[in-house]
Amino acid sequence: TFEDPPRASFVRLDSKPDIQTINARGRTEFSIGLRAADPVKYEWDDSDPEGYSIVEIPVRNTGAGRTGTGTVTNIGNTEVSLILELSGGVTGPLSITNTTRNELLLVIDPVPNGSFLEIDTYDREVALDGSIEGTRSKIDTLVDWIQLSPGVNNFTVIDEGNAASTATLSVYYRSGWIG
Repeated sequence: TFEDPPRASFVRLDSKPDIQTINARGRTEFSIGLRAADPVKYEWDDSDPEGYSIVEIPVRNTGAGRTGTGTVTNIGNTEVSLILELSGGVTGPLSITNTTRNELLLVIDPVPNGSFLEIDTYDREVALDGSIEGTRSKIDTLVDWIQLSPGVNNFTVIDEGNAASTATLSVYYRSGWIG
């Protein structure tokens, strides 16, 4: 557990920087206005270059005794979006369920072995091997864009077309705080 994890806000320039030379020796004063479009302060994990915490959940495999269940803990005080990455091949349909929030996301098309499918629940984009062109059709039309509630979130991942699945779901997330 973290008592006070590092936090970050995502900001952008609010306007053009104001730069003024104050004296003849070249002393310069400047002001750069920033705006945080997202009021959430996110946990920053230094072990990942993009600051994400990562939880891996093996897809259910009845022969290998893999249950397809796992937990993801948002230590913040507000709900946050996440990135789901499937690797290892999927026969489909594959269900990803956050049972804590009763949210279901269905992958309806196969994902070839050696490829990875990335689902970004913030931008609501789907990418296959890094390409977003034509990949939204890989998931169900009426999708729950899964979020994490504060606290423990229980996940279940099942490939209905392959009881011996070797796929893995990686959950990339940042805990979030308001206030």
